[in-house]
Amino acid sequence: MGCFRLASTDQTDYPPLPMRPSHWDIFCLLWAIVFHLIDLGTDINVALHYYNQGEIPYAVATIVIVLIPSIVTSLVSYRMYVIDGEKEISYQWNRKMTLRLVMLALQLAPVLRYIDSLKYAYKSRKAEREKRKEDQERFYKLMLKEDADVALLRVFECFLEAAPQQVLQVSYLLKLYYLRKEFDQGYDPILSVASSFIGMAICLMTYQKSIRFVQDDKDNISCVGSVFVFFWHFFISISRILMLSAMVYISWKYALISMVVHWFVMTMSLSLLESHDFCSSASAIQFQKFKIGESMANFLFSSVLGLVYIFTYITPGEGSTCFRYTGFYVICLLENIVGAAIWYNYSSMSWLTNFVTGMCVIPFVLGCLSMIIYHWKFHPNHYVPPSIMPQRRQIQTPESTHLAPTPSPKFRNGKVNGAVENGAVAEERGQGDVTLQKELEMLTVKL
Repeated sequence: MGCFRLASTDQTDYPPLPMRPSHWDIFCLLWAIVFHLIDLGTDINVALHYYNQGEIPYAVATIVIVLIPSIVTSLVSYRMYVIDGEKEISYQWNRKMTLRLVMLALQLAPVLRYIDSLKYAYKSRKAEREKRKEDQERFYKLMLKEDADVALLRVFECFLEAAPQQVLQVSYLLKLYYLRKEFDQGYDPILSVASSFIGMAICLMTYQKSIRFVQDDKDNISCVGSVFVFFWHFFISISRILMLSAMVYISWKYALISMVVHWFVMTMSLSLLESHDFCSSASAIQFQKFKIGESMANFLFSSVLGLVYIFTYITPGEGSTCFRYTGFYVICLLENIVGAAIWYNYSSMSWLTNFVTGMCVIPFVLGCLSMIIYHWKFHPNHYVPPSIMPQRRQIQTPESTHLAPTPSPKFRNGKVNGAVENGAVAEERGQGDVTLQKELEMLTVKL
């Protein structure tokens, strides 16, 4: 969803001016809600199709693949709400939080985020009509923050649910071909697989754009860079899923064992080498003293990322990505080469055997080349579009840009502003208001 809106507005290095939700933004949010519900219905239909065809293992695997990722995304979304709540001075368990828990229990975590984004879009438009410019921009940034959160949830949902389903579906198509059975649904399964590959690439591209879009200190990905990011993830997804599908077709037991080994290596490397405190409280992060429950929760979060790393890589935190990407993609390339060799030696010679063998390696190399070109030429830290080069040369301080930190409406000249009494922004204090958080930290130090 977010990719279409961001692609249409991301022409400069910063959020567009004026900071206001467009009709297209609202349409995309509404369509995302509808599409999520349609996708849920499609998953149920796929499971029923396998069951009616007598493929009980495929039906059971589909149900498990749908339910477990949905639970994981609900837990991650809940943790995001807890983190937002910790930033509020007067945070308390209220009816709004209870409603969120009900929505999460119904496996509708992304829908709930889309609704929150719609709420901020409405408040931004309302503030614009009432000539409250600061509130308008603040609610717009909160909308972008919700977009970034839902983009992360979509990544988890995509590579914990959609990608494993594609492995099952492609292995099922291979089974039908080699058993000389006809496709009773024509070319629909093939088109479904192709569209899923595109959807996964768009999902990751959206995620990378969204997390930069809401950070004032980081430039956005240009349109040209977005193209290379898309092809990077598109080719990598194709090669990984085809290789795993071929292994599942040959022997699902050995394929499962190899995936468990890969997951274990990725999880342990994350736990030992990376420092992410997604499941820790603010005080624990500040003093670096973690409770046993927090350490276990962080390990579980690493294990979830390890599952995603079976298919692709997303950075768990800030820092240099060169060695991370190099290590991950070297391991995956070796796995793909071994998988291609096993497939070529096992399968009977045919055009499909040669095709799958090549697709296990060639797209992976193309994806790595796209990644290298993106980071070499079009990464935001290096790439400056010609149309804004003169303006960039004139920038000397953060105050000269329209994204300079805006003082919180709650504090003006050392005293509380009336906006708090009006309640226009007070209830949003914990959700994305980074400026206020920094001000409170500075006041605490002074005291």
